[in-house]
Amino acid sequence: METKELIKIVERIQSGDYESDEELDAMVDLFVRHVAHPAASDLIFHPQVDPRTGQEPSAAEIVRQAQDYRAIEL
Repeated sequence: METKELIKIVERIQSGDYESDEELDAMVDLFVRHVAHPAASDLIFHPQVDPRTGQEPSAAEIVRQAQDYRAIEL
């Protein structure tokens, strides 16, 4: 799935642009399936606020964080 599509999904989730809990669940599942981050949904629902600005990350920043995740090899 392309980055632009993932951003649109996160934007819809953040703005509440869905008709039902089932549609929300489907969008979250789609997002989680297409990124490697083990807590991808937490990036959306429990974002880390920037301590300097007090703002939550944008949809694009959330997608970047999810896509940039790399597991640490032991």
